[in-house]
Amino acid sequence: RPPVPAVDFTNTQEAYRSRRSWELVRNLLVLRLCASPVLLAHHEQLFQVARKLLGQRMFERLMKMTFYGHFVAGEDQESIRPLIRHNKAFGVGFILDYGVEEDLSPEEAERKEME
Repeated sequence: RPPVPAVDFTNTQEAYRSRRSWELVRNLLVLRLCASPVLLAHHEQLFQVARKLLGQRMFERLMKMTFYGHFVAGEDQESIRPLIRHNKAFGVGFILDYGVEEDLSPEEAERKEME
């Protein structure tokens, strides 16, 4: 099969044609929430409340559907393959980066940063 030409990102209709409508709505929501000074200032408390109200399992599911789903392609090589195939079909390339996160208290994070 001939290669799909690269996407022209100056043409927004072309650039976003590979995204489903619900993904665009989710992306807009996540980016707006990330830009909210009030939410940013109180995110830890909001996460704690959400965990208590929803339970750990539902909280994790909500995070995967929103923030994690927006910023992370998948949990392992196997889970990202469908997304890579989908993007390639629309001429969108990808750059993979390995990320590891750890839940630390502000004090622990500061101590590790100083080390």
